[in-house]
Amino acid sequence: MKASLFVLGGLVASGMIAGCGGGGSGSVDTDFLYYVSNLKTLNSYGFPSLSSSLLFTGVGDLSEVRVSPDGTKVLYRFGVQLRIANIDGTGATIITGYKSADWNADGSKIFAITTDQRIRTMNPDLTGVSGDIYVGNSGGGIWQLDASDDGTKLAFISYYSTGGRVTTINADGTGEQFLTANTTEEAKAPRWSQDGSKLVFDDDADVFVVNADGTGRTTIAGTAAVEVNPVFRTDGTVTYVSDGDLWSMTATGASKTEILDEATPLSWPTIR
Repeated sequence: MKASLFVLGGLVASGMIAGCGGGGSGSVDTDFLYYVSNLKTLNSYGFPSLSSSLLFTGVGDLSEVRVSPDGTKVLYRFGVQLRIANIDGTGATIITGYKSADWNADGSKIFAITTDQRIRTMNPDLTGVSGDIYVGNSGGGIWQLDASDDGTKLAFISYYSTGGRVTTINADGTGEQFLTANTTEEAKAPRWSQDGSKLVFDDDADVFVVNADGTGRTTIAGTAAVEVNPVFRTDGTVTYVSDGDLWSMTATGASKTEILDEATPLSWPTIR
């Protein structure tokens, strides 16, 4: 996730004009949340207008969305393929041999995990592929990469026979640290806070926050609902999916509020 405060006027060409519902034609959005609907469509949701706009439609299994810092490109998983495309879905290209990726701080590089568990960097045009900066040695591989906003740290999930662990490294591959235990837990989808001091992730359909040094792990959404895919927004709140709808809460789990309920299930909220 990257800093997401920007003015709508620069994005009119991408179709991000306030759409259904919300604050009307007078509202100018300065913050966007992106999300997947029914595993098929990528949408934007503007604040303060509280209006959704359709960006593009696939045929299913759309996940792990990451929008570039300038809002013009998107990385995403399409089934088992990693793809890069324009924000409206045009110009989609398969990044062959890779399965998960995120942007660096200014969008000039992509951090990506290969299908054989190696992390490399490349240019957005897929040239300039680096050597391995990290090689995953867990039995089940490494998945679900997220870069910190300043581009200095990476988080991902290391899978073992006993479960998934939130793992962090420096952007050069050094400083490996496990933030969750090697137990039967199934940690998934880690995401950095804007200042890099915390991460949120889901585990067994609940949402947790943990400090970047692995201390202070706390359940912040732990109801009977299926609560997954948390992400920090620029105001420090956490957006997450609860039973297929988008909800918001503070980083301590307070003030839980539903922000978007559609007829189809929603997933993978992200910001840029």
